[in-house]
Amino acid sequence: MLALVALSVGATLLIGFTTKVFDVAFYIKVAISIPLAYAFAFCTLQYSRERKLEEEYAFKSNISISLVPYKDLVEKMIDPKSAEERLKYTSFLIDAIKEVYTSPTSKIFDREPETSADPEKALKRLSKTLEIIVKPFEPFLNAIRK
Repeated sequence: MLALVALSVGATLLIGFTTKVFDVAFYIKVAISIPLAYAFAFCTLQYSRERKLEEEYAFKSNISISLVPYKDLVEKMIDPKSAEERLKYTSFLIDAIKEVYTSPTSKIFDREPETSADPEKALKRLSKTLEIIVKPFEPFLNAIRK
């Protein structure tokens, strides 16, 4: 990721320093850095998804290991003769098992297509990304224009 950022910034600076006339060729050269910015954003997104999945799996793994001791603890706490408490105990076990064996990918990836399918949100994200990319170069570009 760091290499992509360095390559993108380096290519943009090289183009900026070697160009004296801001014509169509200049903008075509600057457009070369757009795929690098996209690659950086893609890698960052994939890394964040991977981190979320790893955290979710680690949490579920810890919970599944501790299910048996919790089951035994709750079993000791309830009165086995009371139907109401046995019902609570059974529903607790069923809910715990459902939660542990629910795929964490559905929580992470099912929400993504809804947000990316909305054109307004996509444009807002694109404008924020472009603003972040262009903002550090504003003084440089202003100095070149003068």
